[in-house]
Amino acid sequence: MSEPAPFDLGEALKIAFAATDTATQVLEARFRPENAGELNIRSKYQGAVLTDADIAADEAITEVIRAGSIGGKIYSEESSTDDESDLTWLIDPLCGTSPYSTGLAQWGINIALERAGVLQLGVISLPPSRELLTGVKMRGASRNGRQFAAEEPPGDISEVAIAVELDGGAARLRLKDTLDWTGSLGQVYSFVSAAYPLGQVLLGRLHGAVYHDIDNVHIAAAAAIAYEMGVEVTDGDGYAIDWASRNNVDKLVFAWPRTHASLLELMQQS
Repeated sequence: MSEPAPFDLGEALKIAFAATDTATQVLEARFRPENAGELNIRSKYQGAVLTDADIAADEAITEVIRAGSIGGKIYSEESSTDDESDLTWLIDPLCGTSPYSTGLAQWGINIALERAGVLQLGVISLPPSRELLTGVKMRGASRNGRQFAAEEPPGDISEVAIAVELDGGAARLRLKDTLDWTGSLGQVYSFVSAAYPLGQVLLGRLHGAVYHDIDNVHIAAAAAIAYEMGVEVTDGDGYAIDWASRNNVDKLVFAWPRTHASLLELMQQS
């Protein structure tokens, strides 16, 4: 079996930044319009909405990637391509469409690059708070262009707040099981987003997050950053996520180490 062709990771990061900047401009220009009808809000499927902002941001990101020198397949929440490449861009052009559509600030942009199941880089943009988080394989994490390292917040599992999201109809059918173990937590948040709460975990402001039945385009960018920071990212049994898979992750546990261990124990007991 031949070795995959080398590529310039630094150039790939420049493309990711350019795509993120372009999408940020597109989304900020449409955020909180005078008339909500301008967003053309409609249902994508049960429990999910779509706006013209999602489509415009997706098109902007795709255009930048296609104009770049790296190439690669595109697997986005709103579109996909199947180019001949061992690189795949995992994109959520507007992560948190529901809060965005009502004017809440808990949304962001996720862009990651995967190769042979390994995340090469991840970028999360949180435009309302002007925060840009980046992780590059074996090169560490950065916040707004500067290297940074956060720490796990204090508190045990009975005191902390965890973000818990039931993404999709199949996940909501397991609501009772979720309630069984969340009853042992201090507080439970729901943001209807992945970029925002996962970004808060990475920044050391939130202990962890659990997602049910979630597509990896929502979580790959955060995971690439987490790997560079020591934040744990596994399925509900503690196993690594297969980033080459295009199947939804049944249960994602994303948390600082002490909290992650406690969450796995709670879920396994329930």
